[in-house]
Amino acid sequence: MFNPYIIVAILLQGVMSKGSKTVGAVFGYILTTGILIWGLTVYAQGDQIALFGMPISQTVFIVACLVWYAFDTKEFFSARRHVDSVRAAVDSVLLQDQRVVGFYQSTLDAWGSGQLSDLNAAFQQEAKTPYEDFVKIYPPQEGGCLHVLFTQFPPQPGEFLVGVGDEAGAKNPAWFILTNQRLIQRDGKDNTFKELVLSEIDSVAMKGIWNKTLRFQLRTGETKEFQKVTIYPDKKFLKHFRPDINVT
Repeated sequence: MFNPYIIVAILLQGVMSKGSKTVGAVFGYILTTGILIWGLTVYAQGDQIALFGMPISQTVFIVACLVWYAFDTKEFFSARRHVDSVRAAVDSVLLQDQRVVGFYQSTLDAWGSGQLSDLNAAFQQEAKTPYEDFVKIYPPQEGGCLHVLFTQFPPQPGEFLVGVGDEAGAKNPAWFILTNQRLIQRDGKDNTFKELVLSEIDSVAMKGIWNKTLRFQLRTGETKEFQKVTIYPDKKFLKHFRPDINVT
């Protein structure tokens, strides 16, 4: 037999994990324990459990539950590391830098005034978040995009956030930071970050299927190229402040 509530529980865990990774991980332990007890009861009654229509033995079922526990444990520790990382970022001395404070405030002001609403209405809604909570949503975590921006390319007056590209689960997650003034993009060839001032870009060529090569032609005639790029800004975001940029 197969209990359809298991599928519902698994989907529910996924939804809860999106809200809070820690809550999702704890719920995973509860879910796995519930399935284990249910399964052992089924086998004790002389019945069997089927997976995709194929009966599985009690031994295979128990091993599967143990593997599931291992995944739950991995998710739990990953969630704890994330919480600790955010807490350290929120306590960071970076947030005492007036340029950083100004950047966050300019971001809230710009999003709240609807400057990015034609890209996504969620920007204006999120701008209603109090400053302290907003910083927790977009913290300058070490290795993350905003940490790269604040430590290597300090914010300029009037500059605000448009988008970031962090690779989930990666040791060095940061790939790009897009503001209303600049694009800070990581070059996958040597993992260094380069700055591009939006007002200086003439055209952008994106080549490749999985790992992209980005070639920026500047108005000065200079070309800047980024190779083995995994995450990069969407074309419509690049053209929002510079609709005249030719993107191919």
